[in-house]
Amino acid sequence: STDRVVWFLGARHLLGNARFAAKVYRGLKDTLRQDRRYTFDPAVGLYRGETSFLDWRQQSYPEWTAHNVVFIAQSYALSTNVLHYDALRLAASLAGQHDQPALARRYRKQAAALKRAINRRFWRPARDLYMSYIGGRVRPAPYDAYDLLGLDLAIISGVADPARARLVLSHYPIWPAGNPVIWPERRDQPIYHNSAIWPFVSAYTLWAARRVEDGPLIAREVRSLMRGAALSGSNMENFTLLTQSTHVPGRLGGPVVDSRRQLWSVAGYLDMVVRGVFGVRDDGSVHPELPVSLVPMLFGARREISLTLGGRHIELERPRRISGNLLVAGSVSRSAHVTRVRLVGREVATPPLRTHAPMYLPATPPAPAVKAVGDSWLVRSRAPGFLYLNGRRIGPITRRRRVAQVDGLQCFSVTARG
Repeated sequence: STDRVVWFLGARHLLGNARFAAKVYRGLKDTLRQDRRYTFDPAVGLYRGETSFLDWRQQSYPEWTAHNVVFIAQSYALSTNVLHYDALRLAASLAGQHDQPALARRYRKQAAALKRAINRRFWRPARDLYMSYIGGRVRPAPYDAYDLLGLDLAIISGVADPARARLVLSHYPIWPAGNPVIWPERRDQPIYHNSAIWPFVSAYTLWAARRVEDGPLIAREVRSLMRGAALSGSNMENFTLLTQSTHVPGRLGGPVVDSRRQLWSVAGYLDMVVRGVFGVRDDGSVHPELPVSLVPMLFGARREISLTLGGRHIELERPRRISGNLLVAGSVSRSAHVTRVRLVGREVATPPLRTHAPMYLPATPPAPAVKAVGDSWLVRSRAPGFLYLNGRRIGPITRRRRVAQVDGLQCFSVTARG
């Protein structure tokens, strides 16, 4: 899968070892060269391939792709393209460190172009969200499908500017137990990626919320991660969306696959504590952003909370009188291995969260049937919807519609009305 470039991003924290960094750089250059040749589409400006993490295709792609994966191979995914953007930026940095300025400039230029293409191709103004994927043989058609990890990665990477990041976080739906990893949900699919909360994705959402100081969402994600682990007594792989339970019976129940002590759920919980609560960034600096609503749960009657991390001790001290809705670092003092942060209150305006979105949208219609009749095409659809030709919407279709034949390839698709 073309999202394999995520491996290089996972290695970023280990590049202080020169020998390992050289090996990473060689592998990264070879991978980017290969992907540029075989999966990059210069006409669209994007890399082809499946969404990252969402690998049960019937749950997140149109149902007919279960028996025809060509569409997926030819499609373009938000998450996978954002990962390539980050990989190109890493390659530019490493090229500079290896005294290859021309190659560094090339990678930076490719990354900047990819960022522009992602924003142009995936952004859906009607939803104020980036689509999870787009696809089609001739011209990429939009799909009313969204995934939380892809959105989080777009925000964390900087592909989404702060204004769009705030729009995304305020328009992606949230339920009382947490955020679903895909939206809308599928009525005809059991619970796994569909109608589910995945703690490691929630940790990425918490990270994204910190990027724009979205206090209400920070609080929601911290509570969701803590509640899930507490109720199940373990770091589960996933939970049901509506109740955050580990099982709902029935043919469409689930989660149909789940695991205790799931590694990336453990990592997500740790990141919630280290980054989400104590504000420790990748460079070791401490920048807490604590919603005031979490103070009773996190501090209780205490004035301070502390974290011991790899021989380092971090203390957060809350103010005697709390004002505003978000606690941030007021003053920071350091002595030996102790970092002490005195918190101060700030009032940060945030848009309301989307708590009343429809859970389901109309089911994906079957692929249209197309037949040549004279100098036109007779397009038949088993359900009313909107007809697209080569990725462009040409109008509604109830049962049938004639479309003139023209020179060149013509590719039809139908979306449901909703």
